[in-house]
Amino acid sequence: MSTLTGRVTIDAPIEQVFLYMDDPRNQAVITPALSSVEPISILENGGKRASYRYAMGPIGLTGEVVATTYIPNQAITFELHGDLSGTIDWEFEQVDDTQTRVTYSATYELPGPFSWPLCSLLTGPGIRRYNRRQLVATLTELKKQIEMSAD
Repeated sequence: MSTLTGRVTIDAPIEQVFLYMDDPRNQAVITPALSSVEPISILENGGKRASYRYAMGPIGLTGEVVATTYIPNQAITFELHGDLSGTIDWEFEQVDDTQTRVTYSATYELPGPFSWPLCSLLTGPGIRRYNRRQLVATLTELKKQIEMSAD
């Protein structure tokens, strides 16, 4: 399993940030390698279930996310099912009335041969660098999208 964590402070109230992230389709807007996200259903806890299509370099990955934790204006945890397995945690913290700190943590297992020890040893550093760039780009785009909509 690999874990990535990043944080960004957004110039917008927590309610606005959470509302944006509550729409699964916005994940595809902010995540460069995520080509599509389609809502499937709203769960009893208020969270969402959605399908996704993700590209890791030339490799296409598909599956579903299910919000196992859904606390408005605080946290959303998605379980990943399909080609990728793991969890994505979004945490929202009010800095003040006009700022929100967002923390993104992903713990995931790479599919098939990428999880094999020798392949992991050879490709792991490159994949980790790729995923780190994706994380930075995602948080940067999240900040941009929300702050643009606040203008």
